[in-house]
Amino acid sequence: MEVLEKIDDPNLQPIAELMRKLLPLRHHVVRALWLDNQAGAHMTFRRGESTKAAPRDPGFHVGTGWSDTSLADLAKGFPGGARLVNVAIGDALGVGR
Repeated sequence: MEVLEKIDDPNLQPIAELMRKLLPLRHHVVRALWLDNQAGAHMTFRRGESTKAAPRDPGFHVGTGWSDTSLADLAKGFPGGARLVNVAIGDALGVGR
C-alpha cells in the first residue's frame, strides 16, 4: 500500500485504499480462532502481533459481529481488488481493456 501511495498516481489510489480496508479484516479472518454463539453470530479471537521492529505487549483482539453475510461481502472485495490491479497494469503497459 505504501509503495502504491509513493508512486503518487491517482489511478492507483483506489487500490491502496481497498487494500488498506480489506487486509486487516483478511488477517483477522484467516489467523483467528473462530467461536460461534447460540444466536449464530461468529466471534474471532486473535493474538496481537509483535515483531522485533514493532514490539508490543501480549494481548488479544476480539472481532465481533461477523455474520455469514459480512464474510461473503469481505470475500467479494478481493476479486474487485484484483480487477483494479489488472486494469492498472494494463494501463501502465498501454494494453486496452
